[in-house]
Order: sequence, then structure tokens, then C-alpha cells
Amino acid sequence: MATTTRPDTPQQPCADARARAAVPPQAPSYPVPLGVLLAADSPRTTGENLAHARTLAASETALPPILVHRPTMRIIDGTHRVRAAILRQQAVIEARFFDGTPEEAFVLAVESNTTHGLALTLADRTAAAARILITHPQWSDRAVAARTGLAAKTVGALRRPLPPQAAPPSPAAPSAEPAPAPTTAPAAPDTAPATAQAAHPGLPAAGQKPAPAADEAPAPVVVAAPVPPAPAGTARIGRDGRVRPLSTAEGRREAARLIAADPGASLRQIARRAGVSAGTVRDVRRRAGMGEDPVPPRMREREPVVPAPAPPAAPGPRVDLDSLVRNLCRDPALRQSDNGRLLLRMLDLHVAGTRDLPRILAAVPAHRAELVAAAATECARAWQEMAARLRRPS
Repeated sequence: MATTTRPDTPQQPCADARARAAVPPQAPSYPVPLGVLLAADSPRTTGENLAHARTLAASETALPPILVHRPTMRIIDGTHRVRAAILRQQAVIEARFFDGTPEEAFVLAVESNTTHGLALTLADRTAAAARILITHPQWSDRAVAARTGLAAKTVGALRRPLPPQAAPPSPAAPSAEPAPAPTTAPAAPDTAPATAQAAHPGLPAAGQKPAPAADEAPAPVVVAAPVPPAPAGTARIGRDGRVRPLSTAEGRREAARLIAADPGASLRQIARRAGVSAGTVRDVRRRAGMGEDPVPPRMREREPVVPAPAPPAAPGPRVDLDSLVRNLCRDPALRQSDNGRLLLRMLDLHVAGTRDLPRILAAVPAHRAELVAAAATECARAWQEMAARLRRPS
């Protein structure tokens, strides 16, 4: 059910802000061999900036730890720091770990690169937003904008043309190759990232929290905050983590029905039951008192128009299929072309199958009946489509 909070209610910290607050900046890092790291699923469309990496390598300041996706050992944030470490001929680099899904890791990579380090270009942020809209369609425009550094209107313009089942665009497709290693640094081991802990006992194992030192308390790791599910196409998750409907039109109509059934109910009672805010219920009650539609005209204009289902086509008079096919077989226009002969063979095979239908049905084993029925349905659909195209005016 949607929240009953008014739109002007102060927002709570978003889910990602809560996750960051749970991981203090002093959270411990661990030395990770460069050879076990995989290249980042980077939001940068142009890849690494070698000049920036050389600048980092020339600096005498200690670089902050990188962020690594523990299940895959893929770099999330810190590709240029890894390159700088290679240029410095280091064998290991300090890293913190993230235990989440690859989709959450990509969002974290985008966020990290919009708040520090070499800033993402507008093209990078736009491509990242388009990808996040596909992997997280339940997020609101403002929620995606907050993570990518774009305006909410820009995200809304990106959302509109997206196909419903498109593959996520990958600004910089992750590679299964290890992160580049210097000629003087240890080469990547032959073991996969999942076995990297076996080759390097000091590395925290995937799926396990790092063991703290004897003199320190257990340290938190970066974890993704759970995202509540939202019905696709009907609601969005805002920056405060709350689920809100895309349109309150149906909620307004429900509120009007509840008001008519129980005029003495309070605004909050009806708001809770209808899934709208108390302010919306107050407006619905005002409109009902004036005899107006509970849904404002501008909101009715945005409602999708659902076309009425087409009535089923009336069945035509049945014909003798055998005679019809024999008549077609005598037509030279069909007999003298390859495609025409193919059509005649298809029709003749269908006629033969219709004659022997009882025996054919008896030969279908029980465990294959459903598959045969599905195949027959698809064949019938193909013939129906063919008939519709033939009857369509050219």
C-alpha cells in the first residue's frame, strides 16, 4: 500500500545514505594482490584516463583504499588507483569489500564517481542513468538522479523511450580479464577470483565478513540496503525509500467510494484504506461536495487509455478442405514456382493429417501431450496470421 505521508513531509535519509552511514570512513581495509582483481564494470564510456593515473602515481600522498565486489573480485571504485599502484610497481593495494549484487555494485560505482575522484562526464552519467533505469525500474526519477548527478527531468526524459524488456546498456562492458598487471608485479594467478582466498590466505573469503584483529571490534563492511519491491509500472521508490504510486487517480476514486459509504470517517482513516494522503482525501471530499469528479481533469488526461478488446471474428462457413486443396493444386501459378509448390505441400500435409487425426492423437504419449498441444497451438496461430495477411488489402 502506498504511503499516506503528505508530499511536503520531511524526507528520511535514502537507502544508500543509510548504507553509507553504516560504514564509517575508518572501516578497515585489507591488502589485496593486484593479480586477483578483475577490471571494473565502469560507468566511464571512454575507459581509463591514463594521464589521471600518472598524476596519482606521481603523488607521494597515500591513496585511499579501493572498493571491490567481494563475490567477483571486480573493482567497483578505484580503477585509476589500481593503475597508479601498477605504475608504482606495487604488488598489493588496500581495498574494502562490498557484498551485494552486480547491479547494486554498478550503482555504487556511479555514485562513488559522482562524489569524488575524476568526475564522470555528462555522457557517462546519462548512459549510467539509462542502465540503472532498466535494472531498477521501480526507482523514481529523483532517486536515479540523486545517484547519477543528473536532473530529475533528464532522467524522466530517458525513461520514456526505454523499451520494456531491453538489455541494460553497458557503458563499459566488464571484462573477465584481470586488472592490468605490471611486468614487475606478480602476474595474475591461474586460479579464478573465487579461489583467490586460497592462494592468498590473508584475503577475506567471498561470502564471509573479514575477521577483525585481536585488538579491534568486528568491523562493518559495505552492504546494500534492501530495496522494497514495487509493482512494475504502477509505483516508484523515492529517495526516502518509500513506495509511491505513479498516479493517485484510482486511489482518489476509492476514497470517493469510502466517503460515500462512511461520511463520518476521518481523513486519516480513509487515507489509510485508500492508500492516498490525508490531503488528497480532503480534496476528494471537497470535490464530492461540489458534485465534481474526484479525479482532476489534468490527472484524467494522463491516464492510459486501455483499448476495448476486439470482438471475436465470426466463424465463416465451413468448406470442404480436401476439395479446396485439390482445386489449388491445379493452379499453374502455384505449381510453377518453388514457393507455390511449398505452399501446396504444406496444405496437402495438413489435409492428410486431418484425415488421420484420431490415429495421430492416439499415438501421442501422455507425457508429451502438453508439448504437442503447444506446438499445435503455435501452428494454428501461424496459419491464422497467414490468413489475416492474405485478407489484408495490399
